[in-house]
Formats: sequence, C-alpha cells, structure tokens
Amino acid sequence: MVIQPGVPIDWGDFPLFPKEFILPLERFYAHLLGLTALLTQPNINPALTSISLHPLARRQILNRLELKGTAQWGLLLGERRGEHLQVRFILPAGQWHPSISPFTAWNTLYLLGASEALTPLCDSATDWYGVWVIQPNSHLPPVATDLTLAEEAQKHGLLNDQHPLLSMGWMDGILTVQAYKYMDEITLVSLPVTP
Repeated sequence: MVIQPGVPIDWGDFPLFPKEFILPLERFYAHLLGLTALLTQPNINPALTSISLHPLARRQILNRLELKGTAQWGLLLGERRGEHLQVRFILPAGQWHPSISPFTAWNTLYLLGASEALTPLCDSATDWYGVWVIQPNSHLPPVATDLTLAEEAQKHGLLNDQHPLLSMGWMDGILTVQAYKYMDEITLVSLPVTP
C-alpha cells in the first residue's frame, strides 16, 4: 500500500490497526503535522449550536485567568455530540502581543508533548474543536476586540461553523465566556456557553 498526501488511509490494510481503530485527537495531529492522510472521515457534524465546559476545563480556565499581564491563547479539546460541543480541556498554545495575531505563533513541539500527556485521558471522540483567547488583564474584552480576533482566526482556518472561538475573562467578578462561530464566510454569530 502507498500512503499519499490528502488520500484517506484505510487502516484495515495495516495489521496493527483494526478497522474500528479511531485515533484520538485526529484533527489535532493532522493540522499540526500536516498529515492530511489522517483525516479519514469527512465532517458530517451539523453546525454547532451550544457549548458546555467540563469541570476540568473550567478549572483550567480559572487557572489561566490568574496569569495576568500577558495575552494568552490556545486550543479547545473536547467531544462533539450532534450540535453540542463539550470542552474537556483547554491547551495553552502560547502568548502574544495584542497588536499582532495570536494564531500565527504555534509552539508545535510543546503542543505535541502536551497532547501526548492528555491522550490517556481522552477517548476516541476527543479532538481539537476550536481556539480560546484571554486578554492580558484577564477581563472579558469588548465585542469589537472579539470580532477582530474572530476575523484573524477565520483567516487562519481556525474558525467556522464547526470550530468556535471562545473569549474568556472576568466580568463584574464572574467568569464569563463568549463563543463565536461563522455560519458562512461572512456571518459571525455568538453561541450559548454553559459554564
């Protein structure tokens, strides 16, 4: 068998992988490493309509909000159930200066190592489903700031109707999470988030 870029792999041709084998974090590895052959299934999920935070993800968010003074961003790892996404983990991808796009600086080695550490906690449905941002002061930013970040995320192929952007921060002392997705190439909408 010849493996070709962009051609789905039939894992049944490999004796070490049973046909029902599903790689956790498949989209994650495909994007970070450019391994498009890992993407074996076309995306058949309906557009996202709601998001919830697993208690572990909520704890991780609260920890990230304690790191004031630097803008942060990262990846959302979770599970899709129809139109719903449950965020199980937030994986920090780096820091950035708010005057430039955060989505251009990936620390691939760190992300690969962190994903390996999380793999035992993931089942086959867990994958990378979006990105998150936190502003330097840990406060929820104005909507205009979120809109600028959403445009940047879309330009880099990170935001669409399946993969949201979560903007997180404090508002009047309460953890607040705003979620956005693009319905099409032009229409940006917000999504409800259950903390």
